[in-house]
Amino acid sequence: MGSLAPSRSGPLFRTPRQEDRQHLAFIRTLPCVHTGRFGVEACHLRSSCLPLNKRHTGMREKPDDRFVLPMVPQLHVRQHSMNEVRFWSAMGWQWQQVVQLALDLYENTGDEETCQTLIARARR
Repeated sequence: MGSLAPSRSGPLFRTPRQEDRQHLAFIRTLPCVHTGRFGVEACHLRSSCLPLNKRHTGMREKPDDRFVLPMVPQLHVRQHSMNEVRFWSAMGWQWQQVVQLALDLYENTGDEETCQTLIARARR
């Protein structure tokens, strides 16, 4: 007979963090997703977005590097000082849109023109 215990795989359970230093370096060359200014940090997204297979990450755990956006330092600090989804909502963004942009940037990492276009479209 099979086990009745819930599976320990999928978007809700911790898996080894996927790091991508090249992507993080590339993100730091892009303009801020909110202000359009350069001089950004790679801002990791922690909250879950299950439709996009993004699970919540805890305080002592960093999300995969594909879930990052370029943000000026002041906004990066503010985003991590409060409820992340509320922060983005106050900025006029829907949470799934935020996570999708991070994934789109990851998919196009290294393509500066495409990524700047993605950011410009998302800021409108």
